[in-house]
Amino acid sequence: MGDREADRMVQRYLSSFQSMLKRFGKTPVFGLSSTVESEVEHEATMAYLWRKLRDARLIFIPTDTFAQVYHLVDVWTVEKVMGEKWAPPQAPLEDDKGWEYVNKLTAAAQEMPFPDPLPFPVTYFGYGDGLYLSDTQMSIRNIVPTEDVRGVKWSAHVITQEGLCAEILEGVNEKDETMSWYHAIYRMPPHLAEPRWADPLTLVPWIVTGLNVLVNAYRSVVIETPMGLGNRQDFRKLGKKLRKNKPIPRPYYKLTLKNEVVARTLGTKIRKEPSGSWSLSHQFDVRSHDRIRIQRGPLPLEEDVQQELLRRGYHIFEGELDEATQRKIGEKVVKQPDEWMAVLSTRIKSYRKGPKDAPYVPAVWKVPEGPVRCIT
Repeated sequence: MGDREADRMVQRYLSSFQSMLKRFGKTPVFGLSSTVESEVEHEATMAYLWRKLRDARLIFIPTDTFAQVYHLVDVWTVEKVMGEKWAPPQAPLEDDKGWEYVNKLTAAAQEMPFPDPLPFPVTYFGYGDGLYLSDTQMSIRNIVPTEDVRGVKWSAHVITQEGLCAEILEGVNEKDETMSWYHAIYRMPPHLAEPRWADPLTLVPWIVTGLNVLVNAYRSVVIETPMGLGNRQDFRKLGKKLRKNKPIPRPYYKLTLKNEVVARTLGTKIRKEPSGSWSLSHQFDVRSHDRIRIQRGPLPLEEDVQQELLRRGYHIFEGELDEATQRKIGEKVVKQPDEWMAVLSTRIKSYRKGPKDAPYVPAVWKVPEGPVRCIT
């Protein structure tokens, strides 16, 4: 089910992109009426978004995952911003209460930093099927349904390293066919406009921040061990195993995000790749992510080892790990009472990997389905 939904998300991305190409400057904009005041500004804004969409890297968010993130954001804004107990909406807020909510939410939004770091310079959070906006959500966005539009769905949010945040919605008819696209800019890069969040009643500032936290939570943990004879033999076997080139995958093949714990042998004479005729069959993207390196050994820690680890920036633990470090390395790595552990956290920037003469193949990164417990 997840792969089929992800495939349809890719089709929506391509369809929206082609729609902007065919109807350049004519797609309706909402949510930034106070700053987009003319057709010229409107066209320039859409041109900027269109150029960024061409460079987007796609991350698939399952329907239920997005619903959970939206609910957590809704609860957080009511309880933390308004200071009230969250409850399912039963009736519109009274005028005084409604304006109080708007003012507090607007003030809180302007204190929200832009999501950073991002998985890619242009990150496209695309959604599964069935995410329809409620009448209230449509009203907040000034969307008026037409006779041929049965409902409006969330399609994607786009955020860029430069500071752009946009929302893409899809108008569908009774047969679930796309009838129109709605593109809204909620924040422009500082070099193009005042860096502020527009229309925070949509909760977009908190939604994109929560999704970014969710994706960044998937990291790699590398257990570094000294090189031994057994390691060398395993490395040679791996080289033989990988000599056959793998077939080139189809565009937008699926990669499921996961926390990885891998072993890496230390040795100055060992190359990064096994020897042999093995080579990558295509170019592909590696997302920006946290890499946690771990070295460990029996107590007591030798002085020269300690100084070398400190020189390289490791944080050394001879007693218990603090809560933040344990959360970073995950539950699979457990420090024993009779050992020391050194931890180094680095951020790997996104980059393209593979031979320069090989074809580039885009991928879709899938967030696994399951409970979302925290997005802060």
